[in-house]
Amino acid sequence: MVEHLITISDGSFIPEELHANVGDTVVWDNQDFMSHTASAKKSGNGEREFDTGEIASFAKSAPQSLQYPSGPSGTIYECVYHAGMMGVIRIGSLEQRARAAANVQALNTEATASTTLTTEQWRALSRTLIQVWVYDMADNFEHAVAYAPAGSILSTEWSTIVRDWQGLSGQAVPITDRPTLRSIPQDALYGFGRRLRAAHVRARPERFPNPPRPPGEQSKDPFGKAITIFAAAAEENAAYDREAAYVSSAFGIETRADLGRPNTPAQIADYSTRKNDLSADDYGLLAAHLLGGFSKYLGGAFDADKVEDAVWRMTAAGEWDDPIYVGWHWHKWVEAYISVIETGTVPDLITLPAP
Repeated sequence: MVEHLITISDGSFIPEELHANVGDTVVWDNQDFMSHTASAKKSGNGEREFDTGEIASFAKSAPQSLQYPSGPSGTIYECVYHAGMMGVIRIGSLEQRARAAANVQALNTEATASTTLTTEQWRALSRTLIQVWVYDMADNFEHAVAYAPAGSILSTEWSTIVRDWQGLSGQAVPITDRPTLRSIPQDALYGFGRRLRAAHVRARPERFPNPPRPPGEQSKDPFGKAITIFAAAAEENAAYDREAAYVSSAFGIETRADLGRPNTPAQIADYSTRKNDLSADDYGLLAAHLLGGFSKYLGGAFDADKVEDAVWRMTAAGEWDDPIYVGWHWHKWVEAYISVIETGTVPDLITLPAP
């Protein structure tokens, strides 16, 4: 069984959507400046499947046990203090866990050796993921603006972002124009993505629901099914949880810095702790899993174009769980793995702000 960590930062649950199994536990780490709760929506009998109670600022909840599989919509939970602050946990049954673990073991045994990537191919994937991150945030933001009244904070933030984009691209084209996204240098596009993320957090646009997925699966897309880490072998899941906790801490620090909010010494120390919890071997395990998924999806030698097309297809279909986080997370994972390949050590994911 696995203990999962969800970070609370800037009024959001990160990740907003978690995949887990019956028997797993979840801890919420409140890195916000106010108290929150993580309380499952009440069922028909008025009871909640889990309820952390109040989680004080810079404190963690007691572990909450996941006892029942969720339906197709997942188990939705909320902060009872802050309307609209919600997350979802998709809880698979023990049978789904066993079936998925067997599939993962077979996948990694028979497929991984046939697929390898050069460092440049990893770098190309990283560039694509920055584009996907910006595209997904902009697409979500634009949908929300269509329903927002004129003069709202959401509309105002979007107008500023559009002007910023036009200055960066030199064109009056949508942010979601893929050829233009590809044409912008990686560092410049990443900087724009950080500004877009900050606007997203300030405006808190409605996050439109992801497409329904079969119980126990992260995706309906063949590529999504191939690369999923959900219900993988215990060793891989543990490595993923350590990596996700590190990324989540980095995400909070960088986002708060972009919003002009201070990062506390405790938050910086937490980032260092989570980095030290990881090893180069953890990245190797996750890379083997991902390469196995590529091989299963491609049926043979690696094809960068097919992988890029699949990533974009899933993005356009709204397959990623959280527009401000998932593309960024995957990009940071790839960048870190490149560093592990080249140096054998776990790198810093962000530039830490000055004390």
